[in-house]
Amino acid sequence: MIWDNWKFRWQKTLSACSKIGGEARELKIGKTATEVEVLTVENKLGFPLPKDFRQVLTDFSSSIDFSWFLPEIELPTEFREIFSGECSWNLNDLIEFITERHSFCPLENY
Repeated sequence: MIWDNWKFRWQKTLSACSKIGGEARELKIGKTATEVEVLTVENKLGFPLPKDFRQVLTDFSSSIDFSWFLPEIELPTEFREIFSGECSWNLNDLIEFITERHSFCPLENY
């Protein structure tokens, strides 16, 4: 599956970061979400999650935590502002995240 490729690339990125003295935090991949869990969140939100994200949650993982930080080294000019990276989501935190986002960026602005 495509998910295996994600995990491989994230682990390879963390390994490369560590090799040059950067901080590579532990890759955390949670269990898959059940249909009931996703439906519960969608009902609380009042709208369905995008189909592709829903599939990631139910077929790959309900939560991800991936992050890295490069050491202070001289990088080529075009990469100087890329000193860290992250990818994270958590189905259990989605309601709070969306509620907070709507408090400063209401849906009617879209």
